[in-house]
Amino acid sequence: MIDKMKIKQIITLLAGISMLASSKAENNTGAENEASPAGPPASKMAKSVQNLNNKLKKIIIPEVHFEDLTVAECLNILRLRAREFDPEPDENRKGVNFVIRNGKDNGKDNGKDIGGLKVSELRLSNIPLGTALLYICSKAGLRYRVEANAVIILPAR
Repeated sequence: MIDKMKIKQIITLLAGISMLASSKAENNTGAENEASPAGPPASKMAKSVQNLNNKLKKIIIPEVHFEDLTVAECLNILRLRAREFDPEPDENRKGVNFVIRNGKDNGKDNGKDIGGLKVSELRLSNIPLGTALLYICSKAGLRYRVEANAVIILPAR
């Protein structure tokens, strides 16, 4: 049986861990707002967003050459290249997921298929994945948001 002193030490330790975790969650910028009540805790969401942002910076694509491709085609090529050049050793964690979220006005679908927008020409060399994504979005008049498990492509505001 555990004596009272050990129980007090365990309670103090748990309280300290709880305070540290809540302090870290408060210092993260906005990621905790992305967690749903049924989803993972906010601190885990923030870490996932941070990991994905790091991938966008660290994955270097040696060459990008898009000519008269749709946004969906460009993103598919980037997805494949990201997997190929991701330094992540775990094969199951390599690459980046992209999700195209078509526009909605006041909750109603406006019918605009942003994945079908064209990128006339784009040539880049030795560029971080996130920068290539910025160029694609700029050419097509789009924006993106990093969430826990994917980069979401959205219409410009």
